[in-house]
Amino acid sequence: MATTTTTSAGQMPPAAASAEAAPRPPEPPQDVKIHPSGGVYLCTPTKRFEVFTTALGLSSPVFARMLDPSSPFLEGRQLASSSKNLPAQVALNEDDSEALEIILNIAHHRGENVPKWLEPEKMFAVATLCDKYDMTAALSGYASAWTGKITLEDVKGKDAIRWLAVAWAFKNDCLVEDVTEYLIKNVKYHVVEEGSTISEGGSGNPGKRGAKEKDLADKAVLTFADGTELCTDGIPAKVLGR
Repeated sequence: MATTTTTSAGQMPPAAASAEAAPRPPEPPQDVKIHPSGGVYLCTPTKRFEVFTTALGLSSPVFARMLDPSSPFLEGRQLASSSKNLPAQVALNEDDSEALEIILNIAHHRGENVPKWLEPEKMFAVATLCDKYDMTAALSGYASAWTGKITLEDVKGKDAIRWLAVAWAFKNDCLVEDVTEYLIKNVKYHVVEEGSTISEGGSGNPGKRGAKEKDLADKAVLTFADGTELCTDGIPAKVLGR
């Protein structure tokens, strides 16, 4: 005898509810051929870049060591055991996909695929990878164009810390000086270790050395002129002027 499933008003049958609750499988990474016959893949969660390791090594001493088949690094061992039918796939899960694509295009001399201008968020991401992979020299021409029109008015507020990181990564000495001067004049800070304030300073006050002070602060809370605060980890003491 056939059976029927009855549900209360507003409820779905169990099978339908189960189907709706099932998570959708993640989208496969998009394949991007930076070099059409590179044979090595750098993988982020959303993109898989085919690259030529020699080009990368010439642009980045970090990539040169990391992707050397004779190196002791995991990535090097992956390349040593790879083949044409089973190419190496190197996971770079923490890297921003769009920023990585930009620096890979630069390393492979694909200038037509490099943006002439970057929005601040993307510039921060590219600067982070530039520093991580030691690619200042390779990116210098593009970095000069990206940061050349930035003025002090553009870097005010809590993003000033990130602009300082951009200027430092791209070796833009003028911008480093401008942002540093702004921070010295407009930002107060207190350094926190294990929940206790151990040093204070900023805006001309170099602060007093605390009994527990270390060369590297656990946490610093920066207070800007407009009252906004930014909490950041691991600011070296010398950056805070002590």
